[in-house]
Amino acid sequence: MALVRWLQTAKDAIQFKSGVWGTGGGGFLLAGVSFMLAGHVTLGWIVVSFGFAMLFWGTTIWGRNLWEKWWLGPIRPDIDSYLFDFPYRQGADVHGITWDQDFSHVNLRIANKSGELLTDLNFVIFFDRKIIRSVSVSALTDCTVGPDRSGLPQITLIATDNNGEKVALAGAEVITLADIRHRDRFLCAKLPHGVEIQLHLATVDPIWPPPASQKMWRKVNPTWVSVGGTYRVRGLEQHVMWHQLLGKAS
Repeated sequence: MALVRWLQTAKDAIQFKSGVWGTGGGGFLLAGVSFMLAGHVTLGWIVVSFGFAMLFWGTTIWGRNLWEKWWLGPIRPDIDSYLFDFPYRQGADVHGITWDQDFSHVNLRIANKSGELLTDLNFVIFFDRKIIRSVSVSALTDCTVGPDRSGLPQITLIATDNNGEKVALAGAEVITLADIRHRDRFLCAKLPHGVEIQLHLATVDPIWPPPASQKMWRKVNPTWVSVGGTYRVRGLEQHVMWHQLLGKAS
């Protein structure tokens, strides 16, 4: 892994310097022509040859970088989604989610049909409703989905011990209204060609302020879903921003 990182760093450094090589090559060409016009023909040809070599090297690296951006750019995961408006019974196990009748079920599918290995997938998922539960279904153990807590304030819970002293509870995490959140994050180290990940998400419409003796959410089906983030193809970082109106699955 250290060798791979070193090679990637070296490649990035060379690509960064491609503009320097090209600019330097152009400068040497002008200097060589100036020497020729001044009567130093032999020296002028030497400088011009060196300039051509630098210019060729710089444009070769630039061309390779351009090829990667244009050729690898269209290589992206295939994403699709469906809304399952099915009357699951209260407490049913729906792909590992203990169901509530006021949940809405969305199936989000992320597949690799590109013929290339996709790595370091890091996507944020959000709806026009809030997410309350999510689960990833696949044979890949290093692909997960769960609450995205980035940008949210950390809350420390305070309790009272047997002596009446206030103490902070160990392992306290961010607390949200009934675990209702704005977005989830999908992480996957490697997504090989021909593999599909199915994400099952339960969404709700929160009630605010929450009633004292009733649920803190109600069922209102989401109408759209968006997925945005980054992934890599052959070590080159790519970006995806995908949006879809939700249609009901038949």
